[in-house]
Amino acid sequence: MIAFIFLIFLVLKHFLADYLLQPKNIAIGKCKALRLLVYHSFIHSFLTLVIMSFLFLFYPYNIFLMFIFPLAEFFTHCIIDKAKCKSSEKLSTEDFKFWLYYGFDQFLHQIFYIIITIIIFSMQL
Repeated sequence: MIAFIFLIFLVLKHFLADYLLQPKNIAIGKCKALRLLVYHSFIHSFLTLVIMSFLFLFYPYNIFLMFIFPLAEFFTHCIIDKAKCKSSEKLSTEDFKFWLYYGFDQFLHQIFYIIITIIIFSMQL
């Protein structure tokens, strides 16, 4: 049950970081300026670190993972978002392919959270 709750927190964190904490200038600018993409990815990885820190209080997993997964999220988030930007840079929101790339981007982020959850909760304590 705690694994499911952890996964829900990661999904909610993603919603928070991608929609509520991402102003329009970053949402648009991260495709053009690397520093904005890095900033956006840092927000994601920092919030993941916060969630993983709380998890550690209740489920003492390998503390090494508490730092590795936020770092992995930083890099995977940068790569996934950059790929989405590159693949959809000449598309408008009226184009079906834009939404296909957008949806696939979100799908990849959620798969990453599922993988994190499986790894943490399949380890022996």
